[in-house]
Amino acid sequence: MLNGELISFLSQFQGINLVSERSVLALPANADLQLIQQRTKAEYVLEGIINGVENMLIVHSTLTNTVTGFTEWSGEVSVAAGNPLLMFEKLSRQISAALTFLASGNQQDDSQFKPTEDFQAFDLYLQGKQLLRDAHNLAQLEQAERLFASALQRDNRFLLALSGLCRTQVEEYRISQSLKTFEMAMQNCQQIGLDERRRAESEIALGALFRQKGEYATAIEHLEIALAADEDNSEALSLLAEAYALNQQSGKAEQFFHQAITTDPGFWRNYQQYGNFLFEQGKYKDAAVQFELQTTLQPDSEMAFNNLGAAYFMANDMPHARQAWQQALAIQPSAPTYSNLASVAFYEHDFVTAAALYRHAIELRPENVSLVANWADSLKFVNGQQENARLAYQEALQLARNSLVVNPNDNYMHVASARYLAELDQCDSAREITLPRMAKFPADPYIFYELALIASHCGQANEVQAMLQKAISLGYPAETLRQDPQFSAFTSNIEQLILPTQVTK
Repeated sequence: MLNGELISFLSQFQGINLVSERSVLALPANADLQLIQQRTKAEYVLEGIINGVENMLIVHSTLTNTVTGFTEWSGEVSVAAGNPLLMFEKLSRQISAALTFLASGNQQDDSQFKPTEDFQAFDLYLQGKQLLRDAHNLAQLEQAERLFASALQRDNRFLLALSGLCRTQVEEYRISQSLKTFEMAMQNCQQIGLDERRRAESEIALGALFRQKGEYATAIEHLEIALAADEDNSEALSLLAEAYALNQQSGKAEQFFHQAITTDPGFWRNYQQYGNFLFEQGKYKDAAVQFELQTTLQPDSEMAFNNLGAAYFMANDMPHARQAWQQALAIQPSAPTYSNLASVAFYEHDFVTAAALYRHAIELRPENVSLVANWADSLKFVNGQQENARLAYQEALQLARNSLVVNPNDNYMHVASARYLAELDQCDSAREITLPRMAKFPADPYIFYELALIASHCGQANEVQAMLQKAISLGYPAETLRQDPQFSAFTSNIEQLILPTQVTK
């Protein structure tokens, strides 16, 4: 079984051509190197011996040249008995690194294949790459960042490690919203752009960067280049789908999300990103289906259960939302978990509890705009906390402006900053932001929800009803609006909007 898994894993590497398992099994048991070379044309033979020492399993591997008979590489890995997955991970990483170096010696153009002269640097890169693929929280991303940085310390021209570092820091920024993190990502990603040796991984990293900056057409260009080099790269497919969605090309986005899932049905991130796409379109029940699949693939991920809970919450399924969030909390307390539980308290008009939970979330992610704004929303309903609410809105406004430095094309963030200005009684400044953009806003229910809040605070009752009607038509749940404390003065208006919505379903 291990042989088949290794063949499957190693076949993913460009430049490494493997003899099929069937061809190997067809060889006589006593076949010598000459016969192996004649029948399979293989340049190297991989052999391994497994030994058990106390509670450890030790695998000694060799790569032998079929022409010269010389052993050109040997290595050893050891793990605790009963941990076959760790054994496979260590062994496959070690052998892939060795084959990469041996195969590169036969390439006419060394820069086309051999990524680095340093074997240990390549091993660190492979560890970082695997961790980045599996990472679902900030701590894991930071660990991947350290591995890529260590690889670059050993070889500062190692382009794949630099691409991994760029990609990791962009993902870190998406979670932390720290400007310092984004500036580091920009510095490393710009070095990739200047390097003519770029491969698919480099183009994916640049695509992720430009998507984050709001330069969606440029992101699409880089991701299409990556797919031209590696058409079955599910990460490139999924990122391309995201870029098309942000570029308001929903049809193409849907197409590439489905293609990513078909190409790599076992990769959790494909379901998360497609679920996010559906969620932002107001298709909460459909999003919940994708997040359910994510939790199946990631049963130890608090993020997966947070996503699922949010979809149930917006679909007005509170029992399942609470259950998902409690599972998330049991796995690991996190900012999204505290925030989601705070939202439940907020809608139940328990504003003191909501404020306390939002504060816990902010302590974990102090530069997250939404968390600070939600905290301010809860504080304004707590007796004696109105001044602290204003200070929190001022902080949220500054964080929103920081975010717009990174991505000036983020429509939601423009509207959010206008809303914080309205909360600070600067309605004219809020309108200066929203009015010129009104005709260009995408079909995002959250944008019209925020516009309704601006109109509410600035005394535009008719505008409130129009914006709420638009939000509901785009999928924002009317029942959730009915329970929203921020629209308590407009309950009768919302009731008028709910009835026709229910009739048409």
